[in-house]
Amino acid sequence: MAVLLDRRGSEIKITEELVKAAAGGYCGVEKMTLLLDRRGPEVKITEEVVKSAVRGYSGAEITELLLDRRGAEVQITEKVVLAAAEKWREDVLKLLLDRRGTEVKEVASRSVPVKRRLRRMGIEIP
Repeated sequence: MAVLLDRRGSEIKITEELVKAAAGGYCGVEKMTLLLDRRGPEVKITEEVVKSAVRGYSGAEITELLLDRRGAEVQITEKVVLAAAEKWREDVLKLLLDRRGTEVKEVASRSVPVKRRLRRMGIEIP
């Protein structure tokens, strides 16, 4: 990806699909870091991107990167929490609870499927 951005950077459009692929794929941390470093303003952190990150190969690491670098844009929604829970990503859920616990608990309090899924994983939300 670095070579492509170096040689053809101006020709590469940063789309949601590209960002989702970087967030959820193999070597996601490296790819996402590269995109954020080189094309940061063009990288939009949508709900779909966050879902891809939490489900991805490097789920906790990429989620932590997004929270560290673009935390204000990372929305903790029912779909995001369910995406992590459906993949049994306990590492991601613990990270989200640690960093954005109030939002996760708020989502769980409004969503029976989220609460149920978290309970199955041994994570109790009052």
